[in-house]
Amino acid sequence: MFNRYFVGFALVLIMIIIGIVLIFGGGEDKKTAVEKTVKPLPTYAETYTETSMTIRGEINGEDIHREIRVTVGQTQRRLDIIAGYSDTVIQTQSYSNSLPAYREFLYAIADAGFLAKREVSPAKANPLGKCPLGNLYEFELNDGGEQLSYLWTSSCGNSKGTLAVSSSTLQQLFKNQITDYSELTSDVEL
Repeated sequence: MFNRYFVGFALVLIMIIIGIVLIFGGGEDKKTAVEKTVKPLPTYAETYTETSMTIRGEINGEDIHREIRVTVGQTQRRLDIIAGYSDTVIQTQSYSNSLPAYREFLYAIADAGFLAKREVSPAKANPLGKCPLGNLYEFELNDGGEQLSYLWTSSCGNSKGTLAVSSSTLQQLFKNQITDYSELTSDVEL
């Protein structure tokens, strides 16, 4: 008699544990959950989201490494020149933006494949150390510090990255957002 109650109790306890795991575990990893939250790009026009493109130069010494980042949001367009590998901004130039301009920009980069993801193995998805003698191009969608999308590609043929399209149109669209982009970046050696 005691064994029957013990077995019944154990079965109920196991079912409760399985229920808790299914409810709170969700059965999917966080990466998949983040990917599902990304809406069509133009729907972010009236939000505080920002899109950015970062061009990382070749892998070299901390003191000479440079990156260029262009960030575009509803109210501001910004160019940052970054020194080293610790995201130290050494020069910045900001410009105002408007809702109609941001909306148009979002439509343009959406059509150019800003969110087009190429599935690769986890080892190939990590950009660290990739294209050491060329440029790495990172494209991000951020909402209040939360990264909604991160895709990258490079100038090296053997490191295609996670962006599923050619980045040349995306690069030009971001550069076009910064007045005097060429002049402001002419002294930056990537």
